[in-house]
Amino acid sequence: MSNTYAHSVSASRIFPVDRALLFATSQDMELRPEWDTQIESLGFMPGSRRLEAQAQVVVVDKAGGRSETRYLRYDIPVGITVIQTDTSRFFSAFEGRWDYEDLDGQNTRLTLCYSYNLRFPYSLVPALVTGKIKKKLEAKLGLLFDFMVEENPETGLA
Repeated sequence: MSNTYAHSVSASRIFPVDRALLFATSQDMELRPEWDTQIESLGFMPGSRRLEAQAQVVVVDKAGGRSETRYLRYDIPVGITVIQTDTSRFFSAFEGRWDYEDLDGQNTRLTLCYSYNLRFPYSLVPALVTGKIKKKLEAKLGLLFDFMVEENPETGLA
């Protein structure tokens, strides 16, 4: 949160579920691979055993990209903030926020916001990179929506 970022992109979607359920489902590390087909695996780094502020997590995406992150904020059911703690071929600095806004007790707006600085040569084409990230954020929200609303009978919404 102390970094200044050159680029930021966000996407939002309204879910017809209460904020606590959406937060719990989307932040459940065992459920996440069921709905988030963009990732191959995720797990805790040594020294972390549960999601909370300062927890460290490693995520491997389907393309084989690996990132290590640390939770700066884990505020149930309001939101989370993570920062990249390892090197990345794309980012020199990265912060991700997932904010859960209660609209009326039955509907929640989830906003994903990624802020970052790009490494060379990606820094030469920031609009292209930002466009790709925006599409991935929108797709991630769609995957979660489908899981919560259309595929998961436990929510009572299927």
